[in-house]
Amino acid sequence: MPTDPSEQREPAGADARAPATTVSPSPGASHERAAVSTTRRRAEEQRRAKQELVRQQVESGSLVIRQMTAEERERFPVRSAPPKRPRGR
Repeated sequence: MPTDPSEQREPAGADARAPATTVSPSPGASHERAAVSTTRRRAEEQRRAKQELVRQQVESGSLVIRQMTAEERERFPVRSAPPKRPRGR
């Protein structure tokens, strides 16, 4: 076994021009390049994903959406939106 590093052989398939080691970017580098997602944007993306899932389930037949009967409408009336809280302190 050679002791001189210049006498060591490259592993099979290794490119002599390629660097022996690659430097990975710092952990913060990928975070800096990524767009910051707001809470609203994440919620919208989750909502779209859920809608897509429901659409796929309806198309495959694993989910059936039907109209409410008159009896169900009486038992479960439409609820009004809760009053909005005033903003500010």
